[in-house]
Amino acid sequence: ITSGGVVTTLAGTAGSTGSADGTGSAARFYNPTGVAVDGNGNVYVADLSNSTIRKITSGGVVTTLAGNPGVPGLVNGTGSAARFNGPLGIAVSPSGQVVLADSGNHRITTAAPYLTTAATASGTVGVVFGGFTITANGLMGTYGATGLPGGLTVNPTTGVISGTPTAAGTYAVTLSATNVYGQTGTAALSLTVAPNIPPIANAGGPYTLTGGGSLVLNGASSHDQDLGDELVAYACDINNDGVFGDLTGAQPALLRSAFSLAAGNRTISLRVTDSKGAVNTATAVLSVVGGNDSHFSVYGASSGQGDKAANPYAGLVQASDGRFYGTTYYGGFYNAGTIFRINADGTGFFVLRSLNYQTDGGYPSAGLVQASDGKLYGTMTNGGSIGYGTIFSLAMDGSFTVLHSLEYTTDGGNPTAGLV
Repeated sequence: ITSGGVVTTLAGTAGSTGSADGTGSAARFYNPTGVAVDGNGNVYVADLSNSTIRKITSGGVVTTLAGNPGVPGLVNGTGSAARFNGPLGIAVSPSGQVVLADSGNHRITTAAPYLTTAATASGTVGVVFGGFTITANGLMGTYGATGLPGGLTVNPTTGVISGTPTAAGTYAVTLSATNVYGQTGTAALSLTVAPNIPPIANAGGPYTLTGGGSLVLNGASSHDQDLGDELVAYACDINNDGVFGDLTGAQPALLRSAFSLAAGNRTISLRVTDSKGAVNTATAVLSVVGGNDSHFSVYGASSGQGDKAANPYAGLVQASDGRFYGTTYYGGFYNAGTIFRINADGTGFFVLRSLNYQTDGGYPSAGLVQASDGKLYGTMTNGGSIGYGTIFSLAMDGSFTVLHSLEYTTDGGNPTAGLV
């Protein structure tokens, strides 16, 4: 009944008795005597002659919450296993607990909790599973789950299911919630765990390195096998010490460093990681001719730019190692400019950093300065995490750090001059 006195039938049909679950007029009751409403708009009915508790959603969908229609009795249990004898009054506590006046049994009782958790969930092998919590009406004491895949557990206090699945498959999980009165409700959960297929790593090669030359370790043929997945990181072991820390970075970043290598053949390794955390490695043979202080580049994926650099707007600075360092406005993997070096005799041109507009900033208009710590410092005219340029440092081995991303209203933005 609305506040204006308009009466409508939420469920059931006038003059038709019975005990049928259904929607609206398809449902049947037999002498309903008490109703109560919870905070979600669900209506609970004490169905006297059926000796059951019924639930009606705000959409008019009727289900039997507890009891067995037409079978009175005195049994504490869950769902249809419970028995009542002529229930009359019903109420819902602020916590959602249903309380019933079981008239024929001369008692006040509570209904077992019903679970409000989703019926399906999904995860991936090797990926942290999160965000699933068992929920139920009423004052809960403990939660449980049986049939979980390996690697997953349930917190009995919070109902949170967490962990990292170890095996793929579809699992029929039984969820449970026990209230403070010792009554337990259950629900089924279909949990699908997808396999995490490792990526394919390809280190290319074989390679030959002579003198102080540069080597491009081409990992562009590496790829992922999972639908909707992608490679997100490369790591290389150039020193052949088993530690993949010589070169690291995100696809398709151009990674570089310098190494002193003895002459001879060695195995170098490339490790790739996909967005779901799966890894794989590949090796290649490197032949070093003569003692070597060499520089390595790792290409994650071809962008059509490679080591190309173009349109320098500023001059060069000669660093403490005798080499000249500078910037270009265009070129590089992302065509957002580069930072490069060149020997004093014009040989050994080498791109130290191919600028990523979104993270590094890009289109540098100014040159570099070398500080007392030996690092090179400069500015990016545009880009960075905010979009108005950055201030950065660059170590002599090519390690790049954004010191500050400029915010236009507070810092100013788009610098066209260098630092001093």
